[in-house]
Parts: sequence; structure tokens; C-alpha cells
Amino acid sequence: MKLLREVTAGFIGVADLPPLDFIPELMELYPEAKVVLVERDPDRWLESLMVVSRASNKPWLPYLVWVVPGWRWFPTLMRHYAEGAKRVMQMDPKGKVKPGTSK
Repeated sequence: MKLLREVTAGFIGVADLPPLDFIPELMELYPEAKVVLVERDPDRWLESLMVVSRASNKPWLPYLVWVVPGWRWFPTLMRHYAEGAKRVMQMDPKGKVKPGTSK
């Protein structure tokens, strides 16, 4: 919890993933926070996510962005983002919808 408080200090909001993975902890840290729920078509959301994912999955990208401190962790962040997105979309690791679930 201490680390989550530190990384969110000074911000007035968070959005999407990875904060989605920490909703119970964020609610405990910030019980007075307002929540804005934006619903999107799951297929369109996944399509937009995949555009960013494909663009950030280049083997040379970590070397290119390493010199920019705020961007050097972007490729790693996108890998974790994709894992969280698959979990939210109820997909298996290969991106297929798990049996018995729907989009």
C-alpha cells in the first residue's frame, strides 16, 4: 500500500490499466475518490489496444527509448498492460476468449 500511495502521490486521477488491477487498494487509500465509468465496445477497445501493443512490441524499441527516462519503461509497461487487458477481457494468454465466458 505504501508503494501504491507513493506512485499515485501528486496525481488527481488514474485511468485504465494498470490501475484497474488495484481497485480495492485504491479504494482503501482514497475512499473519497470519485469514479467515472466509461464503457466501450469490447471489440473496439481491444482493437485500439492492439494497435498500441503492436507498435510497442518492436525488438529495437527499448534501445531507442532508453535515453528518455520517462519512456524507458514503456515497452515493459505495455507487456504488463497487455496481460492485464487479457485478464479483463477474460482471454487466455494467446488472446483467445476463455470457454464459458463472453466478451
